[in-house]
This record gives sequence, C-alpha cells and structure tokens, in this order.
Amino acid sequence: MSIHVVDWQGESMTVTFRTNASTGSWHDIGSNSSVLNETVYCYNTGDMDEFDTIYYWSVNCTDGTYWTNGTYNFRTRVDHSPVFSSENPLNNSILVPIRSAKVSYILS
Repeated sequence: MSIHVVDWQGESMTVTFRTNASTGSWHDIGSNSSVLNETVYCYNTGDMDEFDTIYYWSVNCTDGTYWTNGTYNFRTRVDHSPVFSSENPLNNSILVPIRSAKVSYILS
C-alpha cells in the first residue's frame, strides 16, 4: 500500500498505516517518521491474504501540529485454483493404459 503526502510548509511528517483486518479493531501495521513530500509505502499486509475479501486500511499523517486521516479499502481477487473431481483413473492406480486416462478440471 502507498500514499503520497505533501506538507505545504515543508515540515517533516509522521505517517502511520493501520488496519482492522485480523482483530476487527484498528491497529498499527507500519509507521514512517521524518517524511518529507514523498510517496510512503507499507509492505506489512500479512493479515490481508484471504481470497475475495474486502480489507480496510487507514493512514494518519501529522506534522506534530496538524493532522489528517484517510480510510481506504480494496477487495482481493477470487480464488481461481482448479478443482479436481471424478478422477479417472483413481489416485494411485497402476497398470492403466494411457489412452484410458482422462484429466479435466473446473475453474470456479
């Protein structure tokens, strides 16, 4: 995740990333201090790895006097892993002619 921050007076800022992904309550997942006008990144997204899930994250930015906060969300992709069923021949079969083997899968 990333955000571009600007302090028009040129003061140093502290940027804190938060999420409520794993516990349901907001907690810090990253913080950068002494930030100037730049893009700030947070790579700690380990709690946000379930398929087809909406995750919320927020960013707080302060220069020690003034502050602002933004809340954002994203949805992870749907799992399109193949699902195998009705295997023919059955798993661990032996002495099966190659022409009778069949492999198929369904994308969900």
